[in-house]
Amino acid sequence: MNFRYSVLSNKERNAIVSSFFSEKNIATEFFITTDEINRIKKFDRSSISLGYALQYLFLKARGISILNLHEFIPASIINHVAEQLHCNPSNLRNYWNIRATKSRHFQDICKNLSYRKFSMDDEVERLAYNIALSTGSKFIMVKKFIEELNRRKIILPTISTIEELISKAIATTDDTIYKKIYIQLENKDNLDKLLNLEKNGISSFSRIKNTSVNISSSGVKELLKLIKEINEYGNNVDLSFLSENKVQYFSTHIQRYDKFRIEKFRDNHKKYSYLAMFLYFKRKEFMDMVIEVMSNHAHAILKRGKKKTKEYNIKTQSKYKTNAEKLKVVVSNILEISNFNELKKYQNSLGELKNELDSQDDDLEEIDFLLKSYQSIDYLNDLLEIIEFDSNTKPELIKFLRQFNDHRNRKKNKTDISSVQSTLMHNFGNIVGRPAKARYGCSN
Repeated sequence: MNFRYSVLSNKERNAIVSSFFSEKNIATEFFITTDEINRIKKFDRSSISLGYALQYLFLKARGISILNLHEFIPASIINHVAEQLHCNPSNLRNYWNIRATKSRHFQDICKNLSYRKFSMDDEVERLAYNIALSTGSKFIMVKKFIEELNRRKIILPTISTIEELISKAIATTDDTIYKKIYIQLENKDNLDKLLNLEKNGISSFSRIKNTSVNISSSGVKELLKLIKEINEYGNNVDLSFLSENKVQYFSTHIQRYDKFRIEKFRDNHKKYSYLAMFLYFKRKEFMDMVIEVMSNHAHAILKRGKKKTKEYNIKTQSKYKTNAEKLKVVVSNILEISNFNELKKYQNSLGELKNELDSQDDDLEEIDFLLKSYQSIDYLNDLLEIIEFDSNTKPELIKFLRQFNDHRNRKKNKTDISSVQSTLMHNFGNIVGRPAKARYGCSN
């Protein structure tokens, strides 16, 4: 394998080096206890005590050796340490010029702090491999590697050594990832079709990648067509063995590639893995867009339904109250009737009241809204065909949807609208709320 050691940009590399000599947290990281002061001040010259103290504190606080980096130490840190030791920092340069002394001191400091030298052994390579496998950003990889070395009390090597190790780890982990994806692919020839040019001179890869859809009813239908087309290229790959950070890295990284760059890949494992992951991420992106529209529509139905139900309840209560008052009057009048002729006459006068009561609308008005809404989401069947549900909610939802459109004769069918609303929300709203657990693919 050819390894590219320049993992970091110059800006990132400088940022890490600067963090070693940062003037932040001086008061805490470069604080010397009384016991440490007594041990450090055993030297006969103040410059030696100060040089020893600086080596001690940089290893303790930052995990680095400053034997060859002392010229980068900020004056503020030097003065802060000198002030605690009550010594003059003006002669510090003399300490750095005594190679044997400063090297001997550093070995003593490592022993006291239980630090060990960096070695390119199995432990370090395994550490770099695990970090590269679980992390997307190369800059974050280097930072995590440095943090882990500090935690294990291993003296940091040079930045170039760290970059070399991380670069090898990335190459190794990428090779492992591509092979795991490659073995999942049943028909590689199908994926090759993505790179073929269509009649308009644009490849299927480019067309799918650059799709721009207006999120509306017609736009959703177009998205569903694209998802069905993606499904025809083969089964959805399983990326569950990757961390969320790594998946996010590939999602962003692959989007930057075009047909020509992928065609130049010499490694088939990488080439077909990129194509398969491209389809995986585009399928998920399109599905998320569709489900978002469906969820918003379901929320709108639920909100409108609650509002209509509230209005209906208020109206119904008013009708009940009015009708109850009219009933009291009727009963009172009947009780005052003394003979049959008067009763017959009063009975004839009640015809107008009967017509009024019969004409009262006893229907739930939100049913009208839901029936109209059903027409605007008539692509539900297409959506259900491409969702692979993790439970038994799909057949339950289909049952409700089929029954829903049959409730035309409202006086004969008393519809519990809340069950329809809750089913829509359960199947669409919850998927949007838990995207990490939603699975997209062809239904069985």
